Amino acid sequence: MTQDKCLVEVACENYPARLTELKDIALFRMLYLLKETLIGCERLRDKFGPFRFTARMVCLNDSGKCKVWVSENFCTNHFTSSNSD
Repeated sequence: MTQDKCLVEVACENYPARLTELKDIALFRMLYLLKETLIGCERLRDKFGPFRFTARMVCLNDSGKCKVWVSENFCTNHFTSSNSD
């Protein structure tokens, strides 16, 4: 009798800042955030279809890379009732 095994790898990343929490952003940084936010929203729309977007869905990781999430709650990997159509 064989036992099936499944290996799952989980990557954890810290997101210390949301877009809504940033103050006094330099122009080059604003342009970077705008570009990456638009790319992230497009990828999510292509994968999940239209959705309601809020600035609380945009965050920066420890290295300053911009990420867009499917929910304002970063602990979920699905739309919440507040942003699904």
